[in-house]
Order: sequence, then structure tokens, then C-alpha cells
Amino acid sequence: MHKSLIYNAVLSDTNFSIVDGGRRKKLHINNTKVSYEKNSKAKSKDEILSKFAPSFFKNLQNYYNNYILEKNYNIEPIFEEHKLIHSIKRDNWKAIDNDRLFVKVDIEHAYWQILFNMGIIPKKFYEENLHPDFKLLRNMSIGYMIRKQVLKYYNPKLFSDELINDIINNKVFDRLEPCHKINCDTEIYNIIFKNIRQTSANTIGEVAENILDGKFVKYVVDGITFKPKDNKQLKDVYQYLKFCGFTFTTNFCRKISDKEYNEKGKIKNL
Repeated sequence: MHKSLIYNAVLSDTNFSIVDGGRRKKLHINNTKVSYEKNSKAKSKDEILSKFAPSFFKNLQNYYNNYILEKNYNIEPIFEEHKLIHSIKRDNWKAIDNDRLFVKVDIEHAYWQILFNMGIIPKKFYEENLHPDFKLLRNMSIGYMIRKQVLKYYNPKLFSDELINDIINNKVFDRLEPCHKINCDTEIYNIIFKNIRQTSANTIGEVAENILDGKFVKYVVDGITFKPKDNKQLKDVYQYLKFCGFTFTTNFCRKISDKEYNEKGKIKNL
């Protein structure tokens, strides 16, 4: 527990620091990590997250850092060819007759694929986390790397007598004041984060605006809905996504009305 270790550090006038990075806090005494605890405000969403998150994110951070070193800290922003938006063209939707088929093409776990395609994570790590049970971890992966981290450095010799008495006699720890605070620089991780999202936006935007010439029904960051004018147009979409290194799924849907459609036996709203 942090509290007992901090208590002993105060008794021995030993410097300590706490790294607060969201879900977990890490305690360092004399620059050696000795313990961690979950942030009291953060709760694990499920058993998978609780069991596998520590090793998953540790490995992920190592792969990110290796990638940054390989690039010699020179990560260029990806040019915005298409904006990162969701778009619906209701006129194109209304132009499809009821009971007619249209398609939904979705990139599988898009951001995870981009991490692999960019060379940030290796094939083994990519493949061993494709299981549906790890979807939450995959979805959290790029956001985790831009989380705010603060290192708080404490020197018990600078604590007031009143505070030391509270810690020793009453086990009160909520009034600790660090003598130094360091906010970790996440700028380079933010560039990678934006590059991953922009890669997805550029890919789907290219399909929507150029291959389909704007004649789509809906597109989101990782998929597009449209009625192909012929088989060649559908093949063009497939070929482009394969060229970009993506695997994807296709669902053939049937329009019911201007509000609803049938996808694999389920009625859904546009």
C-alpha cells in the first residue's frame, strides 16, 4: 500500500515521488519504483481490462518508444487530405428505392491495423490482441499514450511539523504537498495519435469523395455505406482498401424505408 510506504519514508526522512498517470499511481522511493495502486476515481470496466491491461499497456508503451527512437524523434504530421468527420447524404439515401440492396464496408479494428501498418507494433503483438475479448484494450490503445502524467516530488524534510504529526499520529495523507511537479511532455505521442486518426480519415475520405465521387450514403472514420453503381465500383473500393493495407468486412443491407434498413436480420435506423 502506498500509505504505509509513505509513512515509513516520512519517518526516515527519505525523499519519494508519485507518478499519477490516470488509472494507476506509481510510488518511487529514492528513484526506485516500489509500489502502485489504482486511482480511487478509476474503476476497471471488466475483468479483461483488470487482468491484462498492465502488461498490454507496458508493452504498447515500449513499442511506441522504440518507434520514436527509430525515427530519431522526427515524426512528421500526416497531411490532411480529408477531414476527420462523419457524414450522411440523405439525398443519396432517399434515391435508393425501398427493398433495394446497398452495402456497408467497414475496416476491421481500424486504429489497431494502422498501428501495425505504420510499424509501431510488431506482428505478434498485433495478432495476439485481435481476439474479440481484447476489443476494449485495442480501442483504448492510442488514447492511452496521450494521457496526462504528472510526477510529484516530495521531500519530507520540507514538511511542516504539523503535517508530519498528522501523518505519524493520525495517518493523514491527503494534505501532502509536493515540492516539485513535472508534467510529462506528450507532444510526440499526440503527433502519432493524430497521424493514426488522419490515416483513417484520409482512407475513407478518398473512397467517399473520389472512388464513389461523393455518391455515398454515410461514412464514418472506419467505414462507408453506399449503393455501388456496378460491380466494378465495388471492386475499386476493395482494391483501394487492400492497397492501403486494410482488411475489412462487407455487409449487404436492404432498405426498408427512408428511416430504416435490414442488416443481417436486424432492423436499424440510418
